[in-house]
Amino acid sequence: MTIPENVTITRIDAVVLEGTRPRTIGRNSHVDVHGRVASAPVVRLHTDQGVTGWGWSQATAEDAEALAGKNLHEVFAAADGTADDYLAFDFPL
Repeated sequence: MTIPENVTITRIDAVVLEGTRPRTIGRNSHVDVHGRVASAPVVRLHTDQGVTGWGWSQATAEDAEALAGKNLHEVFAAADGTADDYLAFDFPL
């Protein structure tokens, strides 16, 4: 995989997607009753080259501030994956 040069992350959008399961999900060893509502935090990254990436993320506003304006090569390498400081954005990257 070749990552283009000079790609800068310009904007980060965050949303919680919610949906209704067809039936109530019971408990497990970590959570009591899961219920019928499912939710997942999702982030979409935008770049100055028009490329976007999205995926599950529990990044905070502070995490997003630290990522905005970074060059893609500073936060992700094809051989190594996401840099440790930006693992909150692993799936979107």
